[in-house]
Amino acid sequence: MNKIILLQIRESGEDYTVYACKTHAIAHRIIREWFEDSIEDINSYGIGHLQDELFERDIGYWEITEEVVICE
Repeated sequence: MNKIILLQIRESGEDYTVYACKTHAIAHRIIREWFEDSIEDINSYGIGHLQDELFERDIGYWEITEEVVICE
């Protein structure tokens, strides 16, 4: 069964943008690039801690889900 990683991401007050990613690592890279101007030294944060920091400071939000892909 093939799966795709869906990343829904937004800055506070904006609409979500959705990315279909092959791996969680790609989704995590997009998240860091998306918010790199908002968080100093963003690469020093683990992904969970980064999510908490962005939420607490009301900077932005994201959700990652895995979806089944059926290609026939």
